[in-house]
Amino acid sequence: MANTFASVLRKTGGKAPGVAHTRLLLVVAWIAFQSIRLTDGSAGAVFSALWIVPHAVVPALFAVLGFCLAHAAAERSAREFLLDRVRRAGPVLLVAVMVSALVLGPAVTTGGLRAYVSDPTFAQYFLILVGWPRFELPGVFEFNDYAGVVNEALWLPPCFAIVVLSALGAMRSRAPRWIALAATTATLAIYLTGEAAGLIPSPGGSVIRNSFVASGLAAIFAGQCGTLGYLWRERLPIGWPVLLGSVVALGALALVAGPGFVDLPGAPIAIALLAGAGALAASARRYSGSWIAARAAPVLHGAMLFAFPLQQLAADLGPGRQSAPISLALSLPLAAALAWGLHWVTVRVGLAPKRAEPDLGELPPTALPDLRRPRYWKNLFRKAAAGLGLAVFVAVAGVIVILITIAALKSDPIGV
Repeated sequence: MANTFASVLRKTGGKAPGVAHTRLLLVVAWIAFQSIRLTDGSAGAVFSALWIVPHAVVPALFAVLGFCLAHAAAERSAREFLLDRVRRAGPVLLVAVMVSALVLGPAVTTGGLRAYVSDPTFAQYFLILVGWPRFELPGVFEFNDYAGVVNEALWLPPCFAIVVLSALGAMRSRAPRWIALAATTATLAIYLTGEAAGLIPSPGGSVIRNSFVASGLAAIFAGQCGTLGYLWRERLPIGWPVLLGSVVALGALALVAGPGFVDLPGAPIAIALLAGAGALAASARRYSGSWIAARAAPVLHGAMLFAFPLQQLAADLGPGRQSAPISLALSLPLAAALAWGLHWVTVRVGLAPKRAEPDLGELPPTALPDLRRPRYWKNLFRKAAAGLGLAVFVAVAGVIVILITIAALKSDPIGV
């Protein structure tokens, strides 16, 4: 085929021109949908055409990530590849969990601090750091539509880790195509078998509690399909018919099939395939605004993890029932600012790469600032300032933890 992803990569020197734009659009769509769910109520979002958004947006994002991860795994050693993933995603996950549990939770819980830290849910929340997602903290957001839920997006990092290992295993094997195909087939078999046996609940019910088993497997499947797309990029069609066909098919399902469609056997997998194909086709197109999209790329992961707690907090503290645009206008800039701040600190102290790795969709090296030969004293001053800032942050966090612990050990006013 002439119009394939490989032909685009050859024309652009190995860069997929629309990857950064596609990822940015999908992340903003995800955050916008969460604003609708948390403000206008879940019924309006689920029983309208928007029901398809979470079932399509996340698999589409994972398909693009799977494609880019396969490219990165092919260009780097296994050690460098894994270290880069940990250095990029690790601080974001750690901050999201710690701030939610140690700062946000104690600030908004309706019970006393002693009851908060002694509740088993508090300790279980930290299981996400070892790959098991937990969404709730005791006594928080009890009057919101999703009571007790602090961060629904915490099911994404374990799924991302599985896609990372799957891509690495395939690209480092002697038969990458067969290994990637076997991994994708295994995920599909697990999903269909578990669904038939009743072990996997339908994602159309309680989305939060079923995300990791139903929507999570669909996202992992889409990410593995993205890796397959990279391995078969010579035969991967990316013309306008693929993109338009995916959009039309998803739109028809949203308007005609209704939310009950996801309860059918294999329906989430079918939606993931359509969304993933469309996202890969969109990633091969050229758009304007490359400067903005490329510089937003390093903070998209953080924005996804930080937005939900901010939206819950806005719904909890806001006057009356807020509208979705107000929630989005508050949460999106704040989440992006927090992600940028964390990214700046981790880059300055050396926890994250100083410059973007040569993944698909990012700016070529000539368009990025040359950080290899900075002025010695200026660079030293920046590192010292960033290190001091990180030290202050750790010290403040430690003081907060100590104060919470001391307060928790004291008796409440009623003597409990």
